[in-house]
Formats: sequence, C-alpha cells, structure tokens
Amino acid sequence: MPFLPKYHSGAANGFRSDYEATGIVCMGRGLGDGSGYSKLWRGVVSTNGGKNPQGHAPGLIGPRSGCSHRSERCSGVPELRLSHAMELEGQWWKGQLAADIHQALRYKELKLPSYKGQSPQLNLRRYFADLIAIVSNRFKLCPTARHLAVYLLDLFMDRYDISIQQLHVVALSCLLLASKFEEKEDHVPKLEQLNSLGCMTNMNLVLTKQNLLQMELLLLETFQWNLCLPTAAHFIEYYLSIAVCDTDLHDGWPMICLEKTKLYIAKYADYFLEVSLQDYSFLNYAPSLVAAACVSASRIILRLSPTWPTRLHRLTAYSWEFLVPGIERLLIAHDNDVKEASKQKGQLGLSSTA
Repeated sequence: MPFLPKYHSGAANGFRSDYEATGIVCMGRGLGDGSGYSKLWRGVVSTNGGKNPQGHAPGLIGPRSGCSHRSERCSGVPELRLSHAMELEGQWWKGQLAADIHQALRYKELKLPSYKGQSPQLNLRRYFADLIAIVSNRFKLCPTARHLAVYLLDLFMDRYDISIQQLHVVALSCLLLASKFEEKEDHVPKLEQLNSLGCMTNMNLVLTKQNLLQMELLLLETFQWNLCLPTAAHFIEYYLSIAVCDTDLHDGWPMICLEKTKLYIAKYADYFLEVSLQDYSFLNYAPSLVAAACVSASRIILRLSPTWPTRLHRLTAYSWEFLVPGIERLLIAHDNDVKEASKQKGQLGLSSTA
C-alpha cells in the first residue's frame, strides 16, 4: 500500500500583520508537471484510451445547526436540506435517497465560490492543509469534515492577507466549524484539546472563547453563513459503492476475491483523496470530478479492467476524457511517493548494515 505524503512546513517568514486585532487584511478579488508518471497510466493511455484494461468548543454554531440551508429548486433537483438528509440516512449512499442526494450535491457544486489562488501565503498552504489533516486524524474526524475545513481555509486565504501566527487560529477555526457541521456533537474537539496541540504551544498561542467567537463570525460572514459546500469527500463513497463488481477483470483474469478488491480500492481511493487535498490545483476541478478521478486512478493501480466501466460513467456522468488530467496528477504524486518510500527503505537498509 502507498505511503501518504508527509507533513512538512513551508517557509514562514516575510509576512506581516496589518490588522493587529486579527492579523487579517481584506484583499480584492497556477503546480508544475511531474515526470515519469506511472507505467500503468502510460499503458492505459497508449493501448485503449482507458476503456478496457463529549460537549464541544464554544462558538457561534453548534454541530449541524445554526446555518440556514435554503432549499434550491431547479429542473429535476429535489428540494431537501443536505446535511439533515445525510444525517437521517447515515451512510446516505446506501439509502433510498442516494440518487437524489447525489443530484442535489452536483447542483450545489455548480454554485461553489471561485478560487483564484491569489493568497500571499500560498506557499504555506500545504503546511496548513497537512496541519488540518493531522489534527483531524488525532480527533478521528470524518473525511468530509477534514476536506470541508481545508476548502474553507483555501477560500478564506484567497480573500485575506493573514499573518503567520493567525493562520494557525484560522486553520483550527475552519476545522472546528467543519466538524460542527459534519460531525456528531461528541466528536467535535473541545477548546482545551485544541489549546493542547503542539502547533499552538510552539507558536505560544492560546485560543479563548472570545477570539474563537470573533474568528467564527468572520469565517461565517465570509461564507455568507453557508457551509453546505460539497467536496470530493462528499462524493467518493457514492462512487465507491459500484467501483468494483464481479464482472471486472484483474490483469485480464476474473477476480479471485471481490471483497478484498473492494477493500483495496477503498484504501487507494482514500489515499488519492488525501493527495488531492494537498495540491491546490485540484480546486480547478469540480469536487465530483476529483472523486471520480480518485476512483479511476485506484482502478489503474489495481490493474482492473475496464479502467472506466460504463456503470461508473453513467453514475458520475463523466466520460474518460474529462478524468484524464486529474488522473495524471494523482498518478504523478503516487509515483513520487513510491520513489520516496523506496529511497527511505534503501537508506534504512544501509544504516542497519553499517
């Protein structure tokens, strides 16, 4: 199984705070190519075009409450409150409303705010995306909370000039808001738990109820009190529900164990989902397309054919050609991680024999 990309810090100098109260200044309203990406990918492209092979921290809102989700009407789109419907369904992709919820999510993503990648702190974005991922893993938050938190941070950084110190507060506030929106109440991190994090103690930062309220208010006003923003994590389970079936072939042969294949494709899809979280260029794609690309990339790595079967084409409404750019980026990252893991393994081997 692949290693997840490692947490690392970006440069943290050269930025200033022009607004002493919050360290945030309002602003007005491009990743390089990799090389040598997966041989599996080259084979698919060259041979068949992909067709064949307890309590919570204080704040302005509580978990799943406080945000007004106005029902939207359009042709064929059901009128429903997404978070409420998902809560009732639990694993909504398994319920009777799955197709309706998916359709509503697809409609919602058409109205997502635009991202321009113009933050002065854009070089720190990877650091704070990793920070959110690490903190969410520590508190065992769901993937949708993690991805929503990073998306909120991206949109906020895109609109404000933020001091380095305050970026830590903003990142944790985004995670707190996202967890209140996506998680059950007893899973939302508490204020004292956030203050005990190493990133807070190292920066000599302490969150108080007052500054948390101020930051939550600023975030919610920025997003017009709407946190119902679909991310790739909101789509992935629905697409994984039919990602593998008994008619698929592995290396051209019938699969021996369908359940084990489902387990592996879920693990790879989760890996690729995290890769997409670390690369802000994926914000140029619709979240549903990113989720579909993660599933297709997982099928390529597992050598399943057809690479993009008709059932997935119909469910996602994405043809192979739309997925190619995203899959390419995901497989480049996978190749880089494999090379890095092999390099580290070689270094460990040399040190053990020395």
